[in-house]
Amino acid sequence: MKKKYDKYWGELHKVNPFLMIGVVIDPRFKLRNLKHIFEEIFENDPTCDRLVAQKTNEVKQLLMNMYEVYKPSSNNMGATSTTNESGGSTNNETDSSLVFGGRKQKTMMEKWKKIQQESENVVITHEVDRYLLDPLESIDEEFDILGWWRINGLKYPTLASIAKDVLAIPTSTIASESCFSTSGRVIDSFRSSLSPRMVEALICTQNWIRSEDIASLQYVPSIEEMEFYESIEMEMGSKTSMTNLNKTLPS
Repeated sequence: MKKKYDKYWGELHKVNPFLMIGVVIDPRFKLRNLKHIFEEIFENDPTCDRLVAQKTNEVKQLLMNMYEVYKPSSNNMGATSTTNESGGSTNNETDSSLVFGGRKQKTMMEKWKKIQQESENVVITHEVDRYLLDPLESIDEEFDILGWWRINGLKYPTLASIAKDVLAIPTSTIASESCFSTSGRVIDSFRSSLSPRMVEALICTQNWIRSEDIASLQYVPSIEEMEFYESIEMEMGSKTSMTNLNKTLPS
């Protein structure tokens, strides 16, 4: 059992990083809880602060990379913004010519629009930072994390898509008592991909292989069984005779 544990949990680099992402997207823990766990793991290491910062940044960078994959395409956003800018440029051109009365003021307004748009894009790309800096939810055993993401999906749309996929990853468990069981597994680890008919065929085949040869079986019936068999044979013989007699008689 310890060998299996060390295989998946013995060292931190062996842990599936999606498990850490699952902790981060839990609004009760986020990255702060993961940092606390790293501090507990490396508390006896002289370079504890450096290792904690390194591991925390790795998890955050992984979340940022996933965000870049899940975020909506910028082509549609760019087309919309270009259309709005082209439509708004005519109005601004007219307004600037009326109010400021010069091309220099128009250029200044266009530069300001670009600066404003860039600042808005920075805010959008930092959805992860806004989520991580928001207050943590209270620790509650009845907390519905799927319901929370359903409600806050409008606030964190890209992270909600990540949470929908990460939280849907199934985890498998096995009882520790099976490590001490002396009986072997009838079916290997690929049993979950077998159809019920194939499982039945494998079990029956294995049972036949392990069974004794029928020729080696010797069975001696008792006197009561012999008398029972003879009575059955006599009864069946009388029924057959009566049937044949009825067939020969004229109707």
